[in-house]
Amino acid sequence: KRGKILGAPTDQQAISARLAIDLSLLKLEQQPLHKHISPTIQWIDRSVIRKFDFSTTLAPRGFRAIFSIND
Repeated sequence: KRGKILGAPTDQQAISARLAIDLSLLKLEQQPLHKHISPTIQWIDRSVIRKFDFSTTLAPRGFRAIFSIND
C-alpha cells in the first residue's frame, strides 16, 4: 500500500489450508476426491491491493499456531 514493493505473488495459503481440511474429511468419509485442486496464483500490486481479499492469504488477526506432541 505504501508503494515500497512493486508487487508479490500469492498462492492463497489460507484457502489451501481450508482445502486440505475439506479433502481430509472427504477421504475419511470415503467420498470421491479430485486429483488436482488448488487456488490460483495471483499477482498483488497497487492496481488490485484495495480490492484483494487478504483473508484468502493471511491468517486472521490474533491467530497463533500451537504445536504440541502427546506421548
